[in-house]
Amino acid sequence: MKIHLLLLLGLVALIPACHEIEVNKTRAATLSRALATAPYLVDVKKMFPRSSLTFRNFTATGGDIIIESVVNDRYYLTIHFPAAFAADNKSVTSYGEPGFQLNEITLVNPEDGRLHELHYGEQIRFGKDEWKRVVDANGDFMAAGIKLRQNDPVAGIEYVWKSIDEQMATTNVGITSEWKPRADPDCAGR
Repeated sequence: MKIHLLLLLGLVALIPACHEIEVNKTRAATLSRALATAPYLVDVKKMFPRSSLTFRNFTATGGDIIIESVVNDRYYLTIHFPAAFAADNKSVTSYGEPGFQLNEITLVNPEDGRLHELHYGEQIRFGKDEWKRVVDANGDFMAAGIKLRQNDPVAGIEYVWKSIDEQMATTNVGITSEWKPRADPDCAGR
């Protein structure tokens, strides 16, 4: 009797979690459909086609779009901007102010054939006006007054690229592909 009661309580406990998973799948699918109109994605795809795209920090009102790539085999580029959802979570109503950051990778520390940690040196933050100049110059950051080292890849950069490729494969999201939700076996049939 106790075992059946515990099992029943466990299944009841899964229902809210499964509902939240379904809501997050709806939100992620909404963001995926919005990729064609989301700011900055077309530019990133053109200049840095080997980039990862993730959706994070889902709330009842929105989520964050994070684009990550490597520039000149030495700098880790992150573009972050929020997206607001409609009440039904089926459309994006607006995009927030973006944040742009370049971190110079100074050390790549692999472990067991995979990226374990990165060490960063200089951090460069810039805004959408500088980004527009970079885009207009086809990815040349000097157009925005940002001087980057050229032809000087950091040792172990292949582990960073491998990590980005794995992230794209794990999240099923690439800048040119649509988000495909994974089935959760605990929520099957709910």
